[in-house]
Amino acid sequence: MQDETAAQAYLDLRAQWSRHIVRLALAMAYRGKDIEAHGSEAS
Repeated sequence: MQDETAAQAYLDLRAQWSRHIVRLALAMAYRGKDIEAHGSEAS
């Protein structure tokens, strides 16, 4: 249950950050697909 609460907290924060991250990315010449979260990546 704690993992679900943490995941929901992250999603809520991500929703708040999203527009700011997109504006920053555009200012830095990144594309949306370059900054999207894809989960944990294999090393």
